[in-house]
Amino acid sequence: WKYDNDQRAFEGEFTGGLPSGKHRYWYRNGNVKMKGGYEGGEMEGSWQYYDESGIIILDVEYRAGEAVAINGRKIKLPKSEAAENE
Repeated sequence: WKYDNDQRAFEGEFTGGLPSGKHRYWYRNGNVKMKGGYEGGEMEGSWQYYDESGIIILDVEYRAGEAVAINGRKIKLPKSEAAENE
């Protein structure tokens, strides 16, 4: 996908309609906005987020689509109601 100025906006693959493999998103100015990977349709591994000038502002580690660490610090998010009722 591209912006109307012919600059790339997104690059990634889909398998069976689900995101898979490496994905990258760009700002209109050509700098990377965020990049990371998907496995089985879920965010997986390290995702880096950048400001418009290209400076990394956040690094989030995902496992099975859930954030488990931000900037190297482990986090524990509260379980959703749906997960608690399973």
